[in-house]
Amino acid sequence: MQTRLSNLDIRLLESLVAVGDTGSYTRAAEELYLTQPSVFRQVKKLEAQLGTTLVELDGKRVRLTEAGRVAYQYGRRLLLLAEGLQTAVESSREAVFGTLIVGATPSIGEFPLTSAILAYHEENRGIQFRVRVALLHNAELDQLVADGSLDLALHAHPTPRPGLVKERLFTEPLVVIAPRGHRFESLLNVAPNDLAPEPLIYHDPVDSTVVRSLEDEWLARAGVKPNWWVACNSDLVMRALVRGGAGVAIVSEHSARRQDADLVARPLVDSPMRDIFVVRRAAAEHSPLASDFREFLLRFDWERWRAEGLAIMRPLHDTSS
Repeated sequence: MQTRLSNLDIRLLESLVAVGDTGSYTRAAEELYLTQPSVFRQVKKLEAQLGTTLVELDGKRVRLTEAGRVAYQYGRRLLLLAEGLQTAVESSREAVFGTLIVGATPSIGEFPLTSAILAYHEENRGIQFRVRVALLHNAELDQLVADGSLDLALHAHPTPRPGLVKERLFTEPLVVIAPRGHRFESLLNVAPNDLAPEPLIYHDPVDSTVVRSLEDEWLARAGVKPNWWVACNSDLVMRALVRGGAGVAIVSEHSARRQDADLVARPLVDSPMRDIFVVRRAAAEHSPLASDFREFLLRFDWERWRAEGLAIMRPLHDTSS
């Protein structure tokens, strides 16, 4: 039997399944875009290979024999497997050539995501990215991933959501930023009491819930009431306000990178820590391209990336390179 089946042509199974579905050689031929004699010959050839009758006449109709019904069931499975094989191969090609739509909150899009995309591009020149950076609630980014508008999203909110998977990329502290020449520049780190007299640019409690809650808790533990006069949901705007002399701000470490030469950043004493996550749909709905970039994000050397960007954190009197 193995000898006869070793050269089994899947087109023979297609003809048998079509005849079983339609009960007619003629209608089966129409479905397969073949002639009726071609379908008849293919069924007869399959019967010869299997050594038994699969189709018999029943008045003007044809019907499957008992052996034919068994062959029909296995044929359908094999055709589905063949279709799945073709889809998987095509999807694997899309993992090298395709477009990936990624969303992020502004500061994450500006630094962590940008660095990862540049590194990924070096290895995968055929990929095109559409990066959507928006002043959105983390829950809104989750919704865009859930409904397929985004392949992946990067943000800091760990709240589980059905149908989504959130995986931690790295953990980072919060830091304080001030203009160059500010008294904080000579400090090794900044305590809550150091912030008490300073005008504070605060995170918005609705759209920047994670960082706002962390800074609130950090100040409250020390009994310090924030001296704030403006709140916003964008680290880009906060940095601009600090550069303009509006006050100081508590931001994520990655938002105080050395690229911003007009600012000084200092660690907080017992700083709160926040996690950065990559968000994707559940595995069954996850595209190969999104899977490949997600795996790249998970193996990316985030600790090295953090260390290379923190020259801005050094005190003024530190002359090390």
